[in-house]
Amino acid sequence: MGKVAEAMNGKVFRKALREYPGQWVAIWDGEIIAHGETLKNVLTEAEVKGIEHPFVTHIPSDPEDILIATFFDT
Repeated sequence: MGKVAEAMNGKVFRKALREYPGQWVAIWDGEIIAHGETLKNVLTEAEVKGIEHPFVTHIPSDPEDILIATFFDT
């Protein structure tokens, strides 16, 4: 399974929606490794943990604002 697929698995995404509305979250190996109010702080926290390129997304405050788009090279 690719890193994006792992990041977007239902369990992790539901946890992010439930626990971190309105925040940025960084996901690595199917786990939320950092979260916070600013993208910069989340990336810094991930880097301190030794992860330079996690999957990062902003969780909307209102779940009805979710838009997921994926693009794949074929």
